[in-house]
Amino acid sequence: MPTSPASRGPQQQVQQRMPTLGGALVNSSVDSVISAVNNSADDLDLSLVDSKYLSDTKFADFVISASSKRALAEVLKYERCSLVQAASIPVCLGPDDVIAKAKTGTGKTLAFVIPTIEKVLAHRAPAGRISALVLSPTRELARQIQTETHKMLTFHPTLSSMVVYGGVDVKKDIRALNTRVPDILIATPGRCWDLMNQPQDPHLFASVQVLVLDEADNLLDMGFRPQIAKILSRLPGTMRRQTYLFSATFPVDVKSLADVALKREHSRKSQPQRDAASAQFRSGPRQVLFSSDVSARGVDYPGVSLVVQCGIPANREQYIHRAGRTGRAGRQGQCTLLVADFERPFLDKLAGLPITQLRPLAPPPPPEPGVRSAIPGALARDPAAVLAAAVARMEYGKRARAYQSFLGYYQSHELLK
Repeated sequence: MPTSPASRGPQQQVQQRMPTLGGALVNSSVDSVISAVNNSADDLDLSLVDSKYLSDTKFADFVISASSKRALAEVLKYERCSLVQAASIPVCLGPDDVIAKAKTGTGKTLAFVIPTIEKVLAHRAPAGRISALVLSPTRELARQIQTETHKMLTFHPTLSSMVVYGGVDVKKDIRALNTRVPDILIATPGRCWDLMNQPQDPHLFASVQVLVLDEADNLLDMGFRPQIAKILSRLPGTMRRQTYLFSATFPVDVKSLADVALKREHSRKSQPQRDAASAQFRSGPRQVLFSSDVSARGVDYPGVSLVVQCGIPANREQYIHRAGRTGRAGRQGQCTLLVADFERPFLDKLAGLPITQLRPLAPPPPPEPGVRSAIPGALARDPAAVLAAAVARMEYGKRARAYQSFLGYYQSHELLK
């Protein structure tokens, strides 16, 4: 087994220079930067220090399953981690999305394969659905990832993995999927998109909990951006999955991909900013708070008199948690749920709750002659056109991310299951 001790000097030097993002320690190693991502990828310090040494960390030190440790020791015959593995695996085992800067040959494959297996063990998708998806730019790399994954699954008899790529008849892959849906699917983007468009189970990818983008810079260099964007639109939204993004370089297009694929909460506000906003909302009169579902559980705003739910919740329980932000401690409160026509079937899930359905809102009547309307003329005449014009003025990247988030949310919604 490899036992060479690592020189700690260079690694310690980098750790002192690296920032802390979102409250998580940023570790650096052989051409690697690992971060729990709660901020923009633009904030990442990608400073590097060359080193050829293994770390002092042993795989046995990780909080992972005994079967995984056994495979590492008996099948792969590894004892100590590479620097990128030591830096990334603990972060990947946590709840946050991860960005890692790592070149081929640094041990990066196991750096994401090990935590992916552990995540699948902890939260396995329902039968017939894929739990984890690994996207790779080439069939050669995809096969290599499958080889490492297969070895790691030696003592996990209930788990399986499968590799698919172009150049092979897609019908062969479909037959294999019909025989057994793997827990972990390793694919090139083109073949993954092919499978997403086959007339098989439409929910095959609806429960993906871990997404790995390996060699993200090569994925983009080889022209896979359109397929990746479409694949992301078919997966559960960013708040319902964990994403690991590995790349040897971080040009602008990779950072743009990170902005789309990874979680973004509270408009990149820091925790102190979020705390200050919450305190102001609690204490000030006539306050309005715009928030994601992070405020739907475990947060007490005692004076809330009205909750407006824009966009249907994930399920009945989530509706109740959202509505429960008002009418607390014996106070009166009201909740309004805004529903589009295509969302109306969700109301069946709320049967038995004290809900009054209102008639659809009618457009405002034109103002009487000589009376100035409170609504600007163009908005009163054609609100859809005004909205379209406002959207057209938005930066294209923001529009694309908003649309992909919209598609991803409804793709994973219980309404479609």
